[in-house]
Amino acid sequence: MKTTFWIVTALILGLSFACGRTKHQEIEFAPPGTYKTRAEAQNFADRQNADLASVRADEKAKGVSEQALPCGKYEVVSMRNSEGREFWGTHRDTTGCPDQVPAFNFPTQPQSKSGGSKP
Repeated sequence: MKTTFWIVTALILGLSFACGRTKHQEIEFAPPGTYKTRAEAQNFADRQNADLASVRADEKAKGVSEQALPCGKYEVVSMRNSEGREFWGTHRDTTGCPDQVPAFNFPTQPQSKSGGSKP
């Protein structure tokens, strides 16, 4: 009985020392809107470009003018946080795109009051 007690005690002590020596990995969180790897960011950019192409095709089929269609391309960009760690994100490059038509068709000329008589 004493031998079993000492064996169990030795095992418990050995396991407790072994568990205490393991180092916990530091969890690294990517800032919102960024990714830890370029591949993750490229995957997101590819999906955004496919969505943009789909929207352009749908709007063009509805008869929307070329100038009013969404334009640009999503590109992967590298950014660093304050600690110098590198993260990856996406940026929509609209270089070469025409100026966008406003979403609402407001009159561009000031409204003039008519000189008619009031009823």
